[in-house]
Amino acid sequence: MKFRLLAAAIATALISSLSGCAIIFSPARQYVHISSVTPGATITLNGDTVSNGRPSRVRLSKFKVYNTFTAEKEGYKPRNYCVGLDKFAPTAALAVLDVATIMVPSLLFLHKVNTGGGNTKIGGSTAILPGLVAAFFLTKDLKHPKTHRYNSNNSIPALVPYKARLADEKYMLVNSTAVDVAIADQEFLSYKRLRKYHEGNFTEGRAHSYARQNLAVDNTIFTGSLNASLKKMRFIDTSGHLFPNIDNCLYLNATIRKITFHEIRSPFNVNGQYTPDSKEPDHLFSIELAIDWDILDFYKQKQKTIRTVERSELCTVAYGSEKSEMMKAVYNAMRDNMELSVMNLRTKLAQQGSLKNTSAKQDSTVLYIARPPLTARNKDNFKLSSVVIKTDEGYCSGAVVSEDGYILTSYHATLNTRIVTVMFSDSTVEEAEVVRKNASADVALLKIKRSGLIPFVLSEETDPEVGEDVWAVGIAVSISKEASLSHGIISGVRKTNDMIMLQTDASLNAANSGGALVNDKGVAVGLVSMKLIGRGVEGMGFALSAHDVMRRLNIKYK
Repeated sequence: MKFRLLAAAIATALISSLSGCAIIFSPARQYVHISSVTPGATITLNGDTVSNGRPSRVRLSKFKVYNTFTAEKEGYKPRNYCVGLDKFAPTAALAVLDVATIMVPSLLFLHKVNTGGGNTKIGGSTAILPGLVAAFFLTKDLKHPKTHRYNSNNSIPALVPYKARLADEKYMLVNSTAVDVAIADQEFLSYKRLRKYHEGNFTEGRAHSYARQNLAVDNTIFTGSLNASLKKMRFIDTSGHLFPNIDNCLYLNATIRKITFHEIRSPFNVNGQYTPDSKEPDHLFSIELAIDWDILDFYKQKQKTIRTVERSELCTVAYGSEKSEMMKAVYNAMRDNMELSVMNLRTKLAQQGSLKNTSAKQDSTVLYIARPPLTARNKDNFKLSSVVIKTDEGYCSGAVVSEDGYILTSYHATLNTRIVTVMFSDSTVEEAEVVRKNASADVALLKIKRSGLIPFVLSEETDPEVGEDVWAVGIAVSISKEASLSHGIISGVRKTNDMIMLQTDASLNAANSGGALVNDKGVAVGLVSMKLIGRGVEGMGFALSAHDVMRRLNIKYK
């Protein structure tokens, strides 16, 4: 019996000494071939260029486990491609040989005990013990990265080109961004291997992710990433145009509704001697976002909502990284997701025809209005021809242009309504109907059931005189209901978007919009439209010429 126990101990020690042949004889590095389907693409690994448009041979450390290559080319979206240990190396067979080396003698020992005519109980137990030890070392060896290998030949799929804005498509501008994700819509999914990730076979339950406490998305990175993506695709106008083209602009409200964090953990056991700065090899992750896009027109009126669901490229992050490093990796994944989401949105809008430039429909029938008598007027009674237009967002100005109740104002004062409230200088109030409007020119024509009004005469000149004295007539601020006058000159004439804009240094405010720009004869030469506000910009207000007001609304004097 003592002999049998001693023999079992010797056999166990022998197993321990022989175990690990698979690890000892397996190389720690492996050469792999890497190429890109996209001709001329540059491939980098950890920031170092490994290929300039041609297939390349790279030596990888197996202790890295995951190696993320990046393919890039001018005009294309970069693509990450992960080469991971996902197959057994041929030397893994040595682990089986290690087990056989001791299991066969153990079985022979068991057979000898059974045929010796003695008690076989102790002999059976001592024979099983080396087998258990062998199984332990087999499992350990087969979970070591050295007993695995990378795919020898790897090809990065085709890069997707940035589809730049076409000449007949609208610009897209970010209006607002938000993160509105319920607890139930925050998912952390874990995958045991890279292959499982591509198959969508995640571990049940939430991942035990080291990023759980760090995964946060703020509007700063959200907005910045969107603008960068839109600019790259030339959907943001960087030409420095002074006047916006109302017909070719869309605004976007983007709201993140769901976040899914996909994490691929390393299936290998690596001792500290191989990775002294980490507990485990690097992990992989990607971020999936469901985003609701509200599509708005130039006047911020909602047209539709489109949802995109995109998953970022796989990113690498070291286990146990500092929070700053983790957040940097998360931000990179976020930026990548934003590009994919914007590209998806662009495709959907193009398919629906929502990106095509559209001009505001112009009434084909001429509307004739009575021409007011041109009589000398005192500047003090200019206010009698000015009205206050009440809107949902405050007040703006209007100008009476006929004795029988026609009034001009801004298009944006008539959004989503056919009835507008008008207040006169004597504080009387009337309900006005919107009879004509033109979004491109931001003008509208109202009609009230009232006569005997004191109107402005609209100028039909196509070439206003620069240097002419003018007065801006209308309410100065949105909280005031009393018209005022501000004096200036026509300091320039700008022709843009098939319209004549009169530049003036008369003091203008937002509430002046829709009010008349009048010369000293009481003739309205324009309708106040906008004012430039910015660093180094002062005293630059603009009015749409009265000629273009009449042309865009297709009205004439009879």
